[in-house]
Amino acid sequence: MNRRNFLQGLAAATGCSMAPLYTNASALAAASSFFNQIKDKPYKAQYFSSEQLASVYQICSLLIPATETPGAAETQSHFFVDRFLAKCADERDQQLVSNALISLEERSFSIHRRSFAELDTTLAAPPSSSPGCR
Repeated sequence: MNRRNFLQGLAAATGCSMAPLYTNASALAAASSFFNQIKDKPYKAQYFSSEQLASVYQICSLLIPATETPGAAETQSHFFVDRFLAKCADERDQQLVSNALISLEERSFSIHRRSFAELDTTLAAPPSSSPGCR
């Protein structure tokens, strides 16, 4: 399964419940001003705990890794996700994301005995020999 298929499946599985968040005016305004606000300053999480933000960083780096161009983690997308949830998402969507991170952490501890953010990306990613993975 490639990244595009995964993201399409994820969107279908969640019923695209968060799709309107990505296109509303406040989300677009937040995106356009975000990087100027954090440029050359330490970022202080607005929605996530520091542990959750570390997991979101790991998720970003797995979904869109650096290649010839910077990946999601290098472009600080995890900070944007944090700000987006704090400023633009409603409580239902915030809870959806929080529950997903809780499930991810529970599974990580169950399988690897450590936080998802602490996993080497080779452990966090599915093995290439798994059915349906490329």
